[in-house]
Amino acid sequence: FEANPNPDIRTGKVTVKDKNGKVSPITLTFVQAEKKVIAVGDVMEIPAEGGTFSVDVQYNTDVVVEVESAAQSWISFVAVRALTSGKLEFRFAENGSTDPRQGKVTVKDKNGKASPITLTFVQADKKVITVGDVMEIPAEGGTFSVDVQYNTDVVVEVESAAQSWI
Repeated sequence: FEANPNPDIRTGKVTVKDKNGKVSPITLTFVQAEKKVIAVGDVMEIPAEGGTFSVDVQYNTDVVVEVESAAQSWISFVAVRALTSGKLEFRFAENGSTDPRQGKVTVKDKNGKASPITLTFVQADKKVITVGDVMEIPAEGGTFSVDVQYNTDVVVEVESAAQSWI
């Protein structure tokens, strides 16, 4: 018997008979169970900006998707009507942190016949340094502030040619 790649049970009959026709034939009926499959393709890394992404997950059984509690603040499963196709869609919030974050999602067979799989999402950290308008410094000099937004540790370096006056 070959493996059943289908999500449906299949039935086949085999007849065994006497080649001379002297004995009544018998019929054997074979019923092969359906294949319950949940498989995942490559899991992508999520950019810091977040967004909605589809993950290629092949399944031929009704599934339940569970986001681990630690990641529920930034990963949401976008439920669709039929959960027996090939893509699962997730929405990811923006990562405003300077650290990458990781979250796990479990995809389970609703009936418990197929082994669950775990998807691991890694979201990049957000590196942000922005500078406001450049200001002109008057000839007499002085102390001035420059508006700089950043969410990471920074080092400020003054080029060597300007170190005598900045």
